[in-house]
Amino acid sequence: MSSFFPADKKTPLDDGTELPPPGYGTTLPETFPVGSKKTRPVVSVDEVNAHLVLLGAFSRLKSRVGLANDTHNESSPIRLEEQDAWTVFLCRAVHRFQLWISNVHELPQEGYIPPLDVLMVWHSYLLVKPVHFEEDSKRFLPRLGFLDTFPLHAIASLLNLETMELEVSDQVRECFERGTAESWHPPIVTTPGDQLEITCPCCVQVTILRWQWLRPDGKGWAQRRFSASCPTCQQSFNHEAFGVRKFCDELVMWRDATVNKTPHVGLAGTQVPALAQARSALLMRQLFSNMIHAVDLNQITGAGLAMKNEWNMKKLATWASTLPNVRVAWIPKRVQRILSHYQGPGPFSVELTGAVMRQASFVQKMVGMGWTEPGRFSTDPSVLLRAIARYHAFLDLMSSAPSSFFVPTLSENLTFSFREDTILLLRRQLDHDDKVEEGMLSNAFDLTAQAWQVSTCASFPLVAFGVPYSVCGCVAPSSESSTTRSMIRGLKSLLPGSSKQPDNPGTLQQQPKNKRPDLVTLADGDEDATHPSDHNSVVIQGTGQAAKQANRRMRHDVLLDKRAKQVELGKADPWAVLQQRRAMRRREEEAAHDAAFYYPMGYWGVAPFPYGYYGYGGAACGSGGGAVMAANDSGSYAAGGAVRTNTKYSPK
Repeated sequence: MSSFFPADKKTPLDDGTELPPPGYGTTLPETFPVGSKKTRPVVSVDEVNAHLVLLGAFSRLKSRVGLANDTHNESSPIRLEEQDAWTVFLCRAVHRFQLWISNVHELPQEGYIPPLDVLMVWHSYLLVKPVHFEEDSKRFLPRLGFLDTFPLHAIASLLNLETMELEVSDQVRECFERGTAESWHPPIVTTPGDQLEITCPCCVQVTILRWQWLRPDGKGWAQRRFSASCPTCQQSFNHEAFGVRKFCDELVMWRDATVNKTPHVGLAGTQVPALAQARSALLMRQLFSNMIHAVDLNQITGAGLAMKNEWNMKKLATWASTLPNVRVAWIPKRVQRILSHYQGPGPFSVELTGAVMRQASFVQKMVGMGWTEPGRFSTDPSVLLRAIARYHAFLDLMSSAPSSFFVPTLSENLTFSFREDTILLLRRQLDHDDKVEEGMLSNAFDLTAQAWQVSTCASFPLVAFGVPYSVCGCVAPSSESSTTRSMIRGLKSLLPGSSKQPDNPGTLQQQPKNKRPDLVTLADGDEDATHPSDHNSVVIQGTGQAAKQANRRMRHDVLLDKRAKQVELGKADPWAVLQQRRAMRRREEEAAHDAAFYYPMGYWGVAPFPYGYYGYGGAACGSGGGAVMAANDSGSYAAGGAVRTNTKYSPK
């Protein structure tokens, strides 16, 4: 049986001998090199196929929401744009996910299979923020510990490939409905009569209110301007008040546990990885000291501390950062990072509505490439084999530079969700970093591309693969920026041979020499898989970033013209010629292939400052009274798709 390995690479055996290199085949090799190790494939073609089927179901669900909303708008007093309706749907999906993990204790034979909308939230929670998923399970959501493995094959086997809906037993449906008091069928349309129960964040005692998801005055729970007044305490509150109260309650719990010398749970963002716990211990002692000086230690409650800070996150941050007789420069920044996990209601340290929205953008890219069509790779799996090989190469790259910040392409991001074995391979927990401004993200992608292609150096052992990282036709968006030039110069200075001139100039008819057919293809049709995975890249409004984005877009056009001229004059290397040919063809055939990092998705209502939830803080995007808002987990516009390796992680 042939192997899927580069034709020019020899595979060393454990005894030091070498076998002739296998040719390009239709199966994965038995092992892949990752750093100094050899590993069996951490993901299979069947798993990737199952993942694509699931992504296709998510896309079909989004389409159903849009179509139903168009019909509903004809008679509804609240007219929603398609994206508004999708955000409302996601807010309700997160609510249903919370009910499911809190109340469903019976485990049907199919396992933990909930409705498709709840699965979508679970999928994004695990995929986007695995570190916070783990931490949340250790803090207040122990049942998450049973959900840390996503039942991909079981779910894919239950999906009807024609309707893309789950076909489960009556027992499974009844289990969900009995435990959550919600219908198994997702609420595709939300009306002003639909309500949920919320707990007043201002009352000392628990006070339950019923509130609408949508209101004509824009103050519904899923709307940016949500506001309610409690009939018990007479206090008005918004989404922000829930995050303030949650933080204050946990701080008081920590105080009481410290005084009574009983076990306690640390604040969100301080428990995983281990290094964060050591740093947070100092912060917690200083916060505790501040509390002693600021309030009556024996009487203050979470509600009282929240009231002292007027239910305002900015005031809370100022209070927590102003520590008497302590001068530590990183305290305010560290406080803000912790408070970013307390941006709104619910027990999660991640704003899951925004997380699902970011993943939905990636899903649409998979749909646009035709990868989610059932049976797409049944006869020719070479595209998926290449995606898996690229993922292992990406792990190899990360292993060689553990502290670096690398940006995957779409194909790596597709397989990135399979990460159980990566902890053992890298001794680190991989996490998406979705708090990076798009300019920095594009610079990081340039550096990733350089590290992927340049020569190996013993003093800086980056792996070089000898082929371009991306061949989709885009040009490096920030390759002429001073930041990127500096980063690349530093990289080149460490990597001998990387300053070598490109291959001989070519023409549109010349083909480059492809040394790694397992990582990149010269055949047209599948090149979009190497497009940068920038689905989370968004612009921070109100800080001059919009102007920077416009400048980068203009520079991108200039670089396109420059490359075209070099090709025309015969001064471009064959890879640039291939890229230019693909860019020209795409320009003629479609306008849907956006340049990386230039057409980011903006979610509505996200504050341009590190506190916010459902639009708190004032949004540059959004549409008036009925606009529906979703923030990311930091409350600011975010960029993502980049990967960091966190502090050394010890498997259990």
